[in-house]
Amino acid sequence: MNALTPIDFDGAVNIEAEQALLGAILVNNEALAPVLEVGFEARFFEEAIHRDIFTAASSLITSGRKADPVTLRPFLPVDAEIGDTNLGGYLMRLCAEAVTVLHARDYALAVLDAYAARVAAQTLDRYIEEFVRRDPAKGITDIISRLEDDLGGIRALSPAMKARESMSGVMDAFLRRLNEGRTKGGRVIPFPLGEIADVLQEDGFQVGNLYGLLGSSGEGKTSLMLQCVRAAADAGNPVLLLSYDQTFEQVARQMISQQTGISVSQMLRHNPGKSETLNRKEIDLITEAGVDLQELPIQVRKLHNQKIGGILSIARNWTKTIRKGRQPNGEPWGSPLIILDHNRKVTPEDPKAHEGRIAGAVNGAGKAMAEELGAAVLFLNQRNGKGADRYVPRPIAADLFGGEQAREDYDAILYIYRPERWRDEQLSVAKDQKQADEIRRRFMLRSSWEDTPRDPEGMAEIGAIKVRYGAGGVRSELKFEGRYTRYASTRQTEPELF
Repeated sequence: MNALTPIDFDGAVNIEAEQALLGAILVNNEALAPVLEVGFEARFFEEAIHRDIFTAASSLITSGRKADPVTLRPFLPVDAEIGDTNLGGYLMRLCAEAVTVLHARDYALAVLDAYAARVAAQTLDRYIEEFVRRDPAKGITDIISRLEDDLGGIRALSPAMKARESMSGVMDAFLRRLNEGRTKGGRVIPFPLGEIADVLQEDGFQVGNLYGLLGSSGEGKTSLMLQCVRAAADAGNPVLLLSYDQTFEQVARQMISQQTGISVSQMLRHNPGKSETLNRKEIDLITEAGVDLQELPIQVRKLHNQKIGGILSIARNWTKTIRKGRQPNGEPWGSPLIILDHNRKVTPEDPKAHEGRIAGAVNGAGKAMAEELGAAVLFLNQRNGKGADRYVPRPIAADLFGGEQAREDYDAILYIYRPERWRDEQLSVAKDQKQADEIRRRFMLRSSWEDTPRDPEGMAEIGAIKVRYGAGGVRSELKFEGRYTRYASTRQTEPELF
């Protein structure tokens, strides 16, 4: 409590919901599954004994054992007293007073809601003191920024709770969209290349979905991501790029290079009158491309040490702004595309937590963001290095930030793989010609070991680690034009990039 106005936080506690939740789980252990699905954790309980009971029960149930008053007792403090009864009596009372196991998820959400309210109240109480007795060396905006970050983290705790829908209502909406066309209203954001649609088995980024793009450093994740940015913006879909690595100027240069076929190196080295790496025609092309870029609904926000809650706040405020705007033709903007580059760099709530847990918190918030904001969300994933020791380092789920379990919150995950990049890296340390020849054979481009091997120079493979609908394991090939840091379809003589 702050020294100015003491606050009583007792109102932000729901003991009845805590007891009802535990009773439901002990009466029917299957009630735990829907509780865990909403991301429920033991720390959400206010009562310490409730945290102990939930932790022990969850451990037993998830390991395939039964959790009831008898099996739980060895894992709980034997001398615990709760009110006028001992631990054994309290466990029996929880079971006896359990009303229904059908509402276990609702009880969990009620407990979570009380926890969020409690943490929010305590957070605001702490910041009152900071605002009133602020450090003269720090501006007030610094305090506001940290407050937004903390409140965003609290908001990310609660899953978006939709009203219960009837089957008839769902089917009416589905059939209406089917007859009107899938892209009506801008709910599908186009891909820049048809091969992506083939691999993910979707026509574009779907609103409400979380997508992943996995690749190693130097394989062109950023290049492909910027082509996604351009395709979306050209179609009237606003794009927010949240990047830890790139400024708006760097993004603009690369997008102009992709559009004009003039390398970024030429632009950077051009010095009129001294080192002229650009001719007049190329300068005019760059100028025209820059003017075109200014008209597109693209915003780049440089990130530093934000937590996922702060990132959600940025995205939420941006979405509110673009919802109020209109296209030059007076039509509303299409659905937004929000991109995070990349998820491994998000400052974790608990830096000591297991990587899988950190990734789960970030990805879960990304999925919630897509649903809440009516956006498609794309998270870039930097490979974790585990694939470097595989005979063929094609990306697999274990290479994701957080490992294989990190797939859960994604609706689809695309990977990019350039054998040429891996081949050249290993050739640079080959001990002799025999090893060099073996490396070249290993990194030939092929769909399977039965396929005719081809030179991987200037080529890339894309595939899916996860798709929402359709068969897995679909792969396709793209041309990689490294000088202009762009990918092009193999289906056309002249690349149609945007």
